[in-house]
Parts: sequence; structure tokens; C-alpha cells
Amino acid sequence: MSAPARPFPLPPIHVLIPAAGGGTRMATGTGNAASKLMLPVGGVPVLLRTLRTFLRHPGIDRVLLVVADKDRNQVLALCEKEGCKARVDLASGGPSRQESVRRGLEVLSRDASDDDLVLIQDGARCFTDTATIDRCIAEALASGACCAAMPLKDTIKETDAERIVVGTPDRTRYWQIQTPQAFRFGLIREAYRMAHEKSVTATDDASLAEAAGHPVRLVEGSYLNIKITTPDDLLFGEAIAAEQDRTRG
Repeated sequence: MSAPARPFPLPPIHVLIPAAGGGTRMATGTGNAASKLMLPVGGVPVLLRTLRTFLRHPGIDRVLLVVADKDRNQVLALCEKEGCKARVDLASGGPSRQESVRRGLEVLSRDASDDDLVLIQDGARCFTDTATIDRCIAEALASGACCAAMPLKDTIKETDAERIVVGTPDRTRYWQIQTPQAFRFGLIREAYRMAHEKSVTATDDASLAEAAGHPVRLVEGSYLNIKITTPDDLLFGEAIAAEQDRTRG
């Protein structure tokens, strides 16, 4: 799969996809991420749907998949079959998502400059649309750090350890965070370096940028931009895939 022509000048843009962690919530029988990411949604493996989205985007220069060593051959075979092996690099993952991303950033640092952009994307978030990617790129260019997000729909309750309600926050101030999360490369690499040195952990990349003192802007994502994590997500994903594949022709 060759790279599409770029419609406008941009700095180099890298995509980092961590795909080395455990997939125990899917209960696939093996409890590993590769099995989850290789599950078909609309007849296409989850990981391949994620890859296609970014490989088809005209602004993307490079995709780095961070995988467990035991899954490398399976992922290479997938890329070979898709014809995208020349545009996808692989790196060895770590015991956590955060460590996998840190290792991926170290690999990218061999070629990337501080002013490049890097989009960090969940391997299991396979319905990200082009418009969301465009908004992330534009905001990262403008402010250096952003992530896709959507307003919460439901009322939120705060509870104590006994699940007794102790408060009802104003939901208009809370957002559901998604990926991509996009950054100037030098900014997020430094944030990860600081976190590693100080043993700071977080569940997403934006949190580490925040901890390093960098403001993070939110851009509109999509309620269809779900992460395939549980069997229920597969059911929802089948419906999304059927509609997207129908409209794509």
C-alpha cells in the first residue's frame, strides 16, 4: 500500500500504535492483545482496520506498531498480506501500555525531530475517522498537545468505598477521552522521559504531558470511535463496520 499524495505541506507525521498489552477483558481464551486485535470485525481483523485508517490518510508518513515479541510474526504476516509491510515498522513492547509507548518513542527518536508530530493511537480503536485525525493534526500543530474526546452523555455519580453516592459532578465539565492523542514529538518524548525518571504512571499519554506541565487541548472525536475491549464492543463494532463498509462502497 503506497502513501497517498499530501494535499498541503506538513511536518513529518508519525503514528505510534501500542499493541503489546493484555486483552483479558475480551476473554478470548488466550488473554493476550494479539488475539483481541486479530479478532474479525466485519470480516477484517481489528488491528488491520486501525492500520488502514492511518495508511490511507495523506498526511501520515510512518506507522510504528509496538507489539509483544511473541506476536511479531503474526503481525508481520498481516502486514505482508495487506501489502503495507514497507510502510509499517515494528518495535518490541513492554509490560504496560505506558512502557510500550516509551519504547516506541525511543525507536522513533532515531529519525524524528522535535518539531515532527506523533499521533498515539490505541490498536483496538479501529473506527477513528479521517476528520478526527485532521482535527488532531491541526491542533497539535497549533498548540503542541491534544487528544480526541467527546462530551459525556450520562449523569455521573461519585461514590465512596461502599458505593454510596457522595456527589453528582456537573457532567458538562467532563469528557470521554479517546485516541488519537497528538503531540509535537519533542514535547511528548520529554514528558515520557520525566515520567520514567520519576516513576510516574498514567493511563493515557495526555496525562503525562499534563504532569510535565504542558497544557492539553481537546478536539472533537466521535461517539463511533470506540475501543474494542469487551465482547459487547464487538457487537457494536459489527454494526459500525457494516455501515462504514456500505458507505465506503
